[in-house]
Amino acid sequence: MEDFEELELQPLVAKVVSELQGHLGDMAYDRISSLAKILIAQRVASKNSDEFSNRLKDLREFPGPLVDRIDDHVVALHPRYNKKTLRIKGTQEESLQEKRRREKREKKRKDGRAGGTGEEEATIGGDPPPRPSETKRRPRIEENEGEDKDEYNNAKRRRREQQKDTQKQKPASKKTDDKPMLYKVYDGHITGVKDFGAFVNLDGVKQCRDGLVHVSALVEDLGAQKPSDLFSKGQQVKVKVIKIEGRRIALSMKDVDQQTGFDLAMKAKSA
Repeated sequence: MEDFEELELQPLVAKVVSELQGHLGDMAYDRISSLAKILIAQRVASKNSDEFSNRLKDLREFPGPLVDRIDDHVVALHPRYNKKTLRIKGTQEESLQEKRRREKREKKRKDGRAGGTGEEEATIGGDPPPRPSETKRRPRIEENEGEDKDEYNNAKRRRREQQKDTQKQKPASKKTDDKPMLYKVYDGHITGVKDFGAFVNLDGVKQCRDGLVHVSALVEDLGAQKPSDLFSKGQQVKVKVIKIEGRRIALSMKDVDQQTGFDLAMKAKSA
């Protein structure tokens, strides 16, 4: 315990030693430190600054400014005075809080009295104010319960039908292939038209999406017409994968019904 108190006093002792060194000059540090502790003890034992000054007269002559500075250091740094200050501060804060609570309580009481007076005046001067129970929703009449239930069920049925119609209107999600599959029919669009055929970009394929429809696989009988006479860039078509060589994809349009996407070659085989 003594070690702890001595540790608490170290900042104060250092301050007083610094003041004494400036006044006494070249004196051994141990002697100045001992003198500083004596002065601190004398100030703590004194009731006030005047008594502290009188005590110093018996020990040694000190100028007034030095005594005042030592007195200030002790009052500011000594644990005894710090604790007192904290207690006083806490009491002041507590009293302020209590004052605020009291003011709030008084305000509530005043508001309650004002509210009561207003209700009495309203009752005397005219119709009484509505009771809280009267402002609430009235219970449903029993004879209307059957009609309300039927209406609720009808509305619920209509919502279910609307949800079904909405689901029907949504297009079915198509499966996406990593690469074109041989003999499978795909939707696509023409990206270029040449004399030797048409290039088509396939839908529903992640890789190797571009293929070539050779002029011989465009239609059954092209005649004297050129591919550019029948097809144009951006046109939507249906094609069948008929050959895959590495990244080269051979497609056919004449083997697919362009309206339904039906494989005509499969139909011919089955026939």
